[in-house]
Amino acid sequence: MRIKFALAAKMAESGKAVEREVAVGTYHCTTGAVKKIIADVVAMIDDTRELIDVCITAIPRPASRINWPNSLDITTAIAADRANAAQRSSTLRWEDSCEVGVHEEVTVSRKFRQLAADKVILPQLLLKESDKRSFYLKDNLAVIPFVLSAQGAVAPAARALIDIVAAQHSPSSVPEQVTFRSHLMHRLSIILIQHACRMGANRVSLTHMG
Repeated sequence: MRIKFALAAKMAESGKAVEREVAVGTYHCTTGAVKKIIADVVAMIDDTRELIDVCITAIPRPASRINWPNSLDITTAIAADRANAAQRSSTLRWEDSCEVGVHEEVTVSRKFRQLAADKVILPQLLLKESDKRSFYLKDNLAVIPFVLSAQGAVAPAARALIDIVAAQHSPSSVPEQVTFRSHLMHRLSIILIQHACRMGANRVSLTHMG
C-alpha cells in the first residue's frame, strides 16, 4: 500500500528511525494456526517505539435516516466555538487564518459540513480505529491506527500522529510544521485519488467485458 510507504518516508525526513512492514507479534487464528502481526510502520516517537497500522476504509451509505444538523444545532456549535476561541478543524491551529473576516454564510456552511461529518463519517473512522486496536491486543500490543477514508477524511488518531510528527520535525518553526503537514497530506491525497481512478477504470473494464 503506497499510503504506508509515503507515511514512512515522510516520518524518516524528521530524522526518525523508521521501519516498514515489521513482524511485531503473533496470534492464534480460529483454526489454531499461529500467524504474525505485521505493523505497517514502526517508528521512534518521543523515545518510544510506536507501532502504526495504516487503514483505508470506505464509508458505507447510512442504513437509517440521518437527522441532519438544523439551524439551531449550527448556531449553537458556532457560538460554542467562538466562546472557546476555537479554530475550524485544522491539524495546526496556526495553519488557517481565514476565519478572520469570513462571511457568516461561509462559517455556517463549514459548521454544517463538520457536524454532518461527525454524524456519518466519524463513527466509521472510530470503528476502524477500535478494530485495529483490538487486533493488536491479541498479543498485548498497543498500536496507533492511521485510518483514512477513501474520500480523504482523517481519523482522530491519525490526525494526532501528524500533529506530533510535524511538531518534532521543526520544534521551533511553526511555518515549517505547517509546510511539513501540508506536503504529507498533499502526497496522501494524490495517492488516494490515483487509487480511486484505478478502481474506476477497473469497473469500466469489467463492465465492458461483461
